[in-house]
Amino acid sequence: MDDVKIILPCGFSTLYKVFIEKSPDEDCFVCGLHKLNIQECLKMPFNELNLKQKELDIEINQLINSKFKLEEFKLDPDYYISLNLDKVKNELSLRREQLKLSITCQIDHYYDDLMNQVNEFYKEKKNTFQKDIISIDKFEKNSEIDQMNDDSPLNVKIDYLEKAIGQIKYKADFIDKTIRKLRNHTVELNLSSIKNLNIREFFGELTQNRNKEDPKDYKLYNEFKAHQDCINDLKLIGNDKILTASNDKQIKLWNLRTNSCIMTFKRQDQSIKRLCVLDNETFASCDSVSIKIWNLNLYEPKKCFGSRTTCLKLMKNGDFISSGFYSIFKWDLDQESVRKEYKGHYGDIYCLEESLDGKLISGSYDKTIRIWDENGLCINILKGHTHYVLSLKVLDSATLASCSYDKVIKIWNLNSGQEIKTLDQNPTFLLDLNAINNNILISGSQNGSIKFWNLETGACLNEIKNENNKKNSNFLFGLTIVSNKDKDLICGFDDGSIKIWKNDN
Repeated sequence: MDDVKIILPCGFSTLYKVFIEKSPDEDCFVCGLHKLNIQECLKMPFNELNLKQKELDIEINQLINSKFKLEEFKLDPDYYISLNLDKVKNELSLRREQLKLSITCQIDHYYDDLMNQVNEFYKEKKNTFQKDIISIDKFEKNSEIDQMNDDSPLNVKIDYLEKAIGQIKYKADFIDKTIRKLRNHTVELNLSSIKNLNIREFFGELTQNRNKEDPKDYKLYNEFKAHQDCINDLKLIGNDKILTASNDKQIKLWNLRTNSCIMTFKRQDQSIKRLCVLDNETFASCDSVSIKIWNLNLYEPKKCFGSRTTCLKLMKNGDFISSGFYSIFKWDLDQESVRKEYKGHYGDIYCLEESLDGKLISGSYDKTIRIWDENGLCINILKGHTHYVLSLKVLDSATLASCSYDKVIKIWNLNSGQEIKTLDQNPTFLLDLNAINNNILISGSQNGSIKFWNLETGACLNEIKNENNKKNSNFLFGLTIVSNKDKDLICGFDDGSIKIWKNDN
């Protein structure tokens, strides 16, 4: 096209390669007497004819070259077909041998590792039992009671019997607990179907079987005042530090071992609604006007962008997601710009979750739960709640739990989108969900209580009541539950306090 002659409106001419490099609507570079509209000039009949003729000449030459090449391929088509397929066959054979060798080695190594774990579980359980036996023997030696004197007054005899009953009951309870710990099967091999060459899915892996734990063994371990107002969110950093966000417009970093505040970040103009840990050094926060990116060691935020935001989520593939009114956004954090917008909800989006296969799940004021593909298309809508959805928890590859302002928990099949069951109604609306394992769900409610649910039976196994929580609290996210790797429960309340429960098991 470069050598095509272009006629200008003034009658002068130039070459296409010179003409096309000019800026739109600038003065004519030949006569300077008129504005040069490039698109209108190219549509002038003479110019359009010349360009079409040149395009035809180019296509004809391309056709001639293609026919010439075709004659070469017609002479020996088998050669050209096999040229590519033979390479693929060789790659397939090589890949098969590599996978066979790799899988065999992985299975052997993984089997040895599991056997070592079994042996360690055996040693640990036996050591625990032997220590309990030593403790029982010490009880027997140190808790002997003097014989009761028949001549003693009645009140002395009663005191003696109460003391004896207490000691005997304590020893009996300890012995029963020792027996239960020895008999309980705390380890099992979780088998799964072979879907791909992931060695853990192929072979299965050993896990501590938390199903055998008794949720009633959770005891309050620690509590401290963290903020002057409602704690809206908290996130673990490692296993001994925690970030907290509050209605008092502050974010704080705490050492859970010492209850000490390591860092107080710059007070904001708005209540901090949500936190999202991005890596070992940075985290994000959101409020009613923006998203901010922080460094754990710096007082002020590094970046500030976005608009009204209700929830944040870092996907396993590294995508940073936020939600607000009606829409969900996928962000480019370097450019502080939106890469993709997810549309479909008809109200505020209060919670975001990720399925095990990487799909985004959202719950909204419009009472629905939506599942999205990586292109931002809604592929399923889960309907059943009668009020807005406040929290979601993926339990396994096919199961999702949700809670709502309608005071119920619903369990869903992620594949079909069908509701599996509804757990018994609660006296107040539910704020957050977590899980000890696939069968024990934890819920936190507006009145500050925490409940443990058996997902197989739907029964409430235990309830931890918070008598000091505000009776008429109306905070939307007043309680947050985080379960760390030790299965402790770390909860933030609407009075600004943090409480930690540990399992005695």
